Amino acid sequence: MYPRAAYYVIKEAHQFDPYAPGVTLEDLEEHFDGISLTAAMLQARGDKGALEVERLRSIRLSRFTTEFKTFSTGGSLITTPE
Repeated sequence: MYPRAAYYVIKEAHQFDPYAPGVTLEDLEEHFDGISLTAAMLQARGDKGALEVERLRSIRLSRFTTEFKTFSTGGSLITTPE
C-alpha cells in the first residue's frame, strides 16, 4: 500500500466517533466495512499523477549559454554612416 493510500484510510477511519451517544458495535463495524482500500489506492495514485504533471508543467533548463562573436575585417570603410 502506498503511504498516501494509508493516509486516506486512516483519515476515513478517524471520522468515526466511538464516544458519540448511541454508537453501537454494529455502527463501528459498518463504518470500518465501508472503508475501501481500493478507493484509497486509486486516490493516492491519482494524487501521485497530479503531482507528476505539476512537476513536468514547468520548463527546466539545465544549461543555458549565449555566445556573442564579433568579426573585424580591418577594412578602410568601416565607419558608421551619419
